[in-house]
Order: sequence, then structure tokens, then C-alpha cells
Amino acid sequence: MLRAKILFFDSNPIGRVVTRFSKDVGVLDFIIPTLTIFIVQGIFRTVTVAITISIINPYLFIVLFVGGILMIIVLKRGTPSMVVSQGFDGQLRGPIHSTFAMIINGLVSLRAADKLKYFKQDFNSNLEKCANSTFCYALVNRWLGLRLDMICVLFTIATTGIAFTQRGRVNSGLLVLSLQIITDVIAFFSISLRMYAEFDNFMTSSQRMVQYTKLPLEDELIKELDSSLVKQSWPSKGSIELQNVTMCYREGIEPSINNLSFKI
Repeated sequence: MLRAKILFFDSNPIGRVVTRFSKDVGVLDFIIPTLTIFIVQGIFRTVTVAITISIINPYLFIVLFVGGILMIIVLKRGTPSMVVSQGFDGQLRGPIHSTFAMIINGLVSLRAADKLKYFKQDFNSNLEKCANSTFCYALVNRWLGLRLDMICVLFTIATTGIAFTQRGRVNSGLLVLSLQIITDVIAFFSISLRMYAEFDNFMTSSQRMVQYTKLPLEDELIKELDSSLVKQSWPSKGSIELQNVTMCYREGIEPSINNLSFKI
């Protein structure tokens, strides 16, 4: 990023850059690995229990299948809102860091001009917007968790009813075992789905970090022809001459210098 074009630093405030190297890097280092372990464990646990109950009591597999479908439907409805709120949280953290850095750097001038109240109001406004996005994320997370827990309750009632109807047909020990493990795994699967939703949200941090690895870079400081110019004792004299030069700061805007010629 240090070799990125100056246009990048002109169009991106320092707070946004600081957020990438603080919050996003922290998410990749600490949060995503932990969530990955829980999600993989939940998936393998669910698969092994599904195989076990399909052998002991195939009717319970129907309930497990229906409960899993309902959880996936709830997950698909809640995840987009979580992704949007998490994206807003990442965008709104940048102005907070920018305003704070600007206040610290210009603290003497702000005190002398008695402008601390103005920047304090701006800082509080940015902080409130970021807090609102974080609250929306927590609210959707609770919405998702409440519905997944309700599905777990309904699933437990259904499995208990089926277990009572199968008395005498299936060995009571195996029936109790299947009832115990399927109730346990549906709760664990609910937590795994909730963590998967958070994992999907936090992957936006990795996307933003990958974007920083693909920034257009400035031209190389050392060219291949530099060595040949040194051998030719370049420059041979201390003068600069430009003939019909047209230059602009970046592509897509009008030239700052148009057809300029001079000699120094």
C-alpha cells in the first residue's frame, strides 16, 4: 500500500485506512479462526448424528430434516440485514478515526480558536451513526437467534412425541439414545448456523483487505535504462527544456498544463 498512487490517499481518509489495519486485521486474526472451528465441528456433529438416527429410528430423521430446512430459511432471511449493517459499521468507523486524529493534531489551534465544541459535535455525530449500525447488527442477530431457538423448541416437542409413539417397536435404550443425541445436536446446529451468519458478515473484512492488495501502484522509481544513462554521464549539463508538454494530475480530468514549452 505504501507504493499506491497518491490518488488513493487523496480520496480515502486516514480513518478508513486505520480501520482496515486495526478492526479488519483483528477480525481475520482472532474472530474468523474461532468461528471456523465451531462451524466445522457443528457440521460434522450433525452429519454423524443424522447417520446414527437414520439407523436407529428413521422417523426422527424426518423431523431433523424439517428442522434443518426451517433453520436455513430463517438464516437466509436474516443474513442479508446483518451483512448490510456490518458493512455500514465498517464505513462509519473511518470518520471517527479521522475526526479523532484531526483533533489531536490540531489541538493547539482548536483551543486557540475556541472550536473544540464544533469538532466535538462532529465526533459525537459520527459516533452515534456507528453505534446505530452496531445496534442494528445486534438486533438482527437477536432476531435470528430467537427464531432458531423457537425452532429448537418445536423440534424437541416433535421428537419427544415420535419417541413415545415408537415405544415397543424400537429398543427403549436405543430410542432414549437417539432422542438425547438428536435434541443435543439440533441446539448445537442452531448455534453453528448463528456463527455461520456472523462468519459470513465478518468475511467482508477479508474482502476489503484483498482490495488493498490490488491497488494500482505508482511507476517504478528505478528504470532499466537508468544504468545506461549513468554510463553516458547524464545529465551532461544543468538545464531543463520542455517542448509542447501537456500534463494532468490523473486520467479522466482536464490537463493542468497544456502545450507548454520553456527552457531553464
